[in-house]
Amino acid sequence: MTSGDSQGGRGPLGSPLAFASLGFEMLAPILLGAWVGYRLDQWRDTRPWFLVAGLLLGILLSLVGFFRRVWPKGNGGNRK
Repeated sequence: MTSGDSQGGRGPLGSPLAFASLGFEMLAPILLGAWVGYRLDQWRDTRPWFLVAGLLLGILLSLVGFFRRVWPKGNGGNRK
């Protein structure tokens, strides 16, 4: 048993601290998308369309990042 495998079935994230970093990794694209959308709305006077688009894009990117980090790798259906 190695130090990284002390709890056995913790999954791909490893430790509870990884959950905290995952939360920040999900929050960053959402906030960045909202901020960019808000600034574009101010510049183009199109409220709230760029804000909504930025939020949706940020949510989509954070979900993609979440599933890439949590989903088991190498499970493409080639079971032997």
